[in-house]
Amino acid sequence: MNPPLIDNLLSEALAHHRNGQLARAESIYREILEHNPDNADALHYCGIVALQKGEFTEAVELIRAAIEIQPGTASTHSNLGNALMAVGQIDAARQSYQRALEIEPDQPHVLANLGNAFSQLHEPDQAIQAYQAALHANPQLIDVHVNLAQVELAKGLKERARSSINRARQLAPDSSRVNLTAANILFSLGDKHQAETLFRAIIAAEPTAHPAHVNLGNLLRQDGRTDESLSHYARAIAISPGFAEAHYNRGLALQDIGDLTAARQCFRRAISIQPDYGNAFRALSLLGQYEHTKADTAAMLALVANADTSTEQKKHVAFALGKALEDLADYKSAYRYYTLGNALHRASIHYDIQADERLFDQIRETFTPTLLDSLRVPPESGEKRHPIFIVGLPRSGTTLIEQILASHSQVFGAGEVDLLLAAIAEVIPLTDGINYTQAMPHITPLQLSEIQKRYLQALFSLAPGILTVTDKLPMNFLHIGMISLLFPQATIVHCRRDPLDTCLSIFKHYFPASGHDYGYDVDELARYYRRYSELMDHWKDTLPGRIHEVRYESLIMDQERVTRELLAACELGFEPECLNFHETSRRISTLSAAQVRKPIYRNAMNFSRHYGAELETLTKLLANPD
Repeated sequence: MNPPLIDNLLSEALAHHRNGQLARAESIYREILEHNPDNADALHYCGIVALQKGEFTEAVELIRAAIEIQPGTASTHSNLGNALMAVGQIDAARQSYQRALEIEPDQPHVLANLGNAFSQLHEPDQAIQAYQAALHANPQLIDVHVNLAQVELAKGLKERARSSINRARQLAPDSSRVNLTAANILFSLGDKHQAETLFRAIIAAEPTAHPAHVNLGNLLRQDGRTDESLSHYARAIAISPGFAEAHYNRGLALQDIGDLTAARQCFRRAISIQPDYGNAFRALSLLGQYEHTKADTAAMLALVANADTSTEQKKHVAFALGKALEDLADYKSAYRYYTLGNALHRASIHYDIQADERLFDQIRETFTPTLLDSLRVPPESGEKRHPIFIVGLPRSGTTLIEQILASHSQVFGAGEVDLLLAAIAEVIPLTDGINYTQAMPHITPLQLSEIQKRYLQALFSLAPGILTVTDKLPMNFLHIGMISLLFPQATIVHCRRDPLDTCLSIFKHYFPASGHDYGYDVDELARYYRRYSELMDHWKDTLPGRIHEVRYESLIMDQERVTRELLAACELGFEPECLNFHETSRRISTLSAAQVRKPIYRNAMNFSRHYGAELETLTKLLANPD
């Protein structure tokens, strides 16, 4: 076949291809290849047809053959990258995109695909760089703005994510995908009202948008509206029964209300749909000892060993495997997998321990006896509302203390509600989303009264008619100075547990909520614990007699005495139900949800002894600050 005829046939095939007539185009490409097997263009375009038909392996073979003949064409390398992405060879796809850009730089769509490859490889910094380069070349790429926002959100760069998604919304205000990402970002920023409004608008416009139902369900669950959240999970499952995420989140909501059997079924259903669903394995492992089977353990070991398991899923599987092996008393192996899970997560987040250390210093330097004595908030008029703040590090017994108090007839347990900082942020400026120390020297009693009003209204609206409500957000230990100013009538309960047991328990868990990024590295965890301990000493010295401390070990060893002392500190009379707290039915959405539905047990005391040499480094770091 002479070259002019080949050129004519190629032009004819491309015309059919552009018009979507794939079969006719492929027939001509293959006719050319019968006469000229080394025609790089026909191989390339035939490979594109295979890619469009979903024949991904054949697409890879055809396009690679074209590159062997004609290696200097950027579009061929780019399309090979697309084919490799389709067969799951993400790193090879990255290399193809990079080769295409070496030949022809600044191609926006190739840069965008390179960003997608980096994102799937869990290399967020490189993904962000590629997305930004794509948008520099073409600012109108809506999907790239969305993908950039999602990577920034996953990396913890929430304000940057908000800016990125806002640019996408300007370009496509009615896009369901854009608005869903925007709602997720608003949710992560704590703007639940706007997030809920946007989720509901998406569902109104597109009732079958099952991801929106699930994400709205997640918001409602976090807000304590469990029945509504279960309704949206059910709607998502009815629309898409194979949507594993809906089953998983429904399981979490059922776990919150104590239906552990149904929760277990949901987690197993999620795993049956998506066998590498690490989150579901991890949730299953937290339901209690020996809830997993030998088959589960074998499956998790295989997933961790499999190079094709994504880093994100492998992280969750590693935490679950640590718990499974711990339950089997294989503590050495358990610690190895806990370490793996922590290392994988730590590599994916942006965290600076020095920033937290500066925050602790600024809090101590700001909340001095002079400042606390100089500011007073007028007591609220009318009925005396009594908030109880339960503070401490995670895994120190805060959920247990709240469950005891919530078993009292006069108390409502609100759980981990992020209301205090939200009320503060509405009145005075915050730095880095948490630090208001710079505003304190200039704050007025009127501003303090406004914060007090906003917080009490939000907290007590959760339980109309109840005058005693607990706020069990452990990290409120940072805000004890502000609490003492705002709520002179409040009780502050500080939960403290053996330092090594506390730190080990933090290290053993993945925390879905933000604010605990210090927990994924042993050195950072020890440094954070020391600064927390120093701050609590500061509060005791500055606010003598203001904080009621409960030692976890004392509660376990002498439940009734410590419970009576706790109730007295909270100005509550003794009720036997507080000793039978495990019988109290209420929503609990913390990692300790399964444990506090059992009577007091002692096997968690001094649990760190099982890990022996594995904790040698942590023990030294806790004992020797330098």
